[in-house]
Amino acid sequence: MRADSKDGWLYLKISDDGRGIDLGAIEQKARSKKLLSDHALESISEAELMMLIFEDGFSSLDSCSKYSGRGVGLSAVREAVEKLGGNISVASESGKYTQFNIEVPFYSIDVNS
Repeated sequence: MRADSKDGWLYLKISDDGRGIDLGAIEQKARSKKLLSDHALESISEAELMMLIFEDGFSSLDSCSKYSGRGVGLSAVREAVEKLGGNISVASESGKYTQFNIEVPFYSIDVNS
C-alpha cells in the first residue's frame, strides 16, 4: 500500500503480486449475466472489461464462501469513493499483479468518523 497527497487530494495505491485479474472469467460472467451485449463485449477495451468488477452483484466466482464470491465488496468500495467525490480504478496483469488506485479529495475525509 502506498499513500501520497498533492493539491488537496489523497492518492492510494493498493497492490499485490498475485495472480492478477482473469479477464476471460470476467468476460464469461458478463456474457452469462447479460451485463453487456455480445457486440459490446467484442469491442470493449481490456480496461473497460476490468471495470466490470465494480458492478453491483458482480463476481467471477461460480460459488461463494464466507469470504469471497458474494459480489458486494468492490461495488460498495466504488460507491463509497464516489460519494466522497473521488475515483477508483484498477490495473492488472495476469500472473503478475493487481493494483487499485483510489483518489479522494481531502475535504471529503472526516478523520473523526
